[in-house]
Amino acid sequence: VLTAGRGGVNVKTMCAHLHKDLLKEFKYALCWGQSCKHAPQRVGKDHDLCDEDVIQVFKKTAKQYGMEKKGKTLTKQGCLAEPKKEVDKKDK
Repeated sequence: VLTAGRGGVNVKTMCAHLHKDLLKEFKYALCWGQSCKHAPQRVGKDHDLCDEDVIQVFKKTAKQYGMEKKGKTLTKQGCLAEPKKEVDKKDK
């Protein structure tokens, strides 16, 4: 429950309550409800929310977040992590 006593009633606080990494990777959010002029409206972290608003959060892509996509894993620049190698069951 978001209240003024628990850090405010905005998108930034909502993201922080859900997951700590969600705020770091936040790109924008779509909002439906009384706090918006349009349905849906694209909003930022500082958008104030009303009761029963619906939020859809979009995160940054790997490229925008400063990471490279390699296989199915994300690696930071300069730090390479090899994806798991798949073993063929036919060979056994």
